[in-house]
Amino acid sequence: MFSQVKSGTLRGLKASVVTVEADVSEGLPVFDMVGSLAAEVREGKERVRTVLKLIGMPLPARRITVNISPADEKKSGSGFDLPMACSVLLAMGCFKADSLKNTFVSGELALSGDVLPVRGMLPMLLSAREAGLTKCIIPKENLSEAALVPDMTSIGVSSISELIDYIKKSPKPIQSSVPISVKTGTWTLRSFMARRSREEPVRLLLPACTIS
Repeated sequence: MFSQVKSGTLRGLKASVVTVEADVSEGLPVFDMVGSLAAEVREGKERVRTVLKLIGMPLPARRITVNISPADEKKSGSGFDLPMACSVLLAMGCFKADSLKNTFVSGELALSGDVLPVRGMLPMLLSAREAGLTKCIIPKENLSEAALVPDMTSIGVSSISELIDYIKKSPKPIQSSVPISVKTGTWTLRSFMARRSREEPVRLLLPACTIS
């Protein structure tokens, strides 16, 4: 079965949305990853394999292929563990096919199953919203950044078990982002967005925001 989950990557100062595709089919038991991937992304398959076994959802003895497209763009960062796990579980038939429609997923997995925060979440979420995605599932520690993204429903998870429970059972977010005050001196969220729309470097603007 074939599946797709949306995620994101940073290359320098530029964030972009990518697609994590998975296919589980008959064949020799192997887990292949393709798509111009950095070492930390490739290593994610071992974290995913270990964590899924830990929670009682081991990978089947079949051929598993994960592709992160577009192939001509280098993918780096630790945030692909969670979308890779979701895409593989979808391909295994563990969730409904449309469970993650229009949803951005990002997060690093510890071997304990905990979901760890990811750097550069805000620019990736802004790119996801521009691409038409309306929901995100991210580490709870990144929810303060998600609160700065308009018209985006944000679900924070602290473990892969919480994520699976949400997808299977919960009609409401486990923990959605809450309103926060942004003190920026001469900067406002409106001006932040305006500057970004003119392709100003996102990371240079982030220190101007103090979240309380």
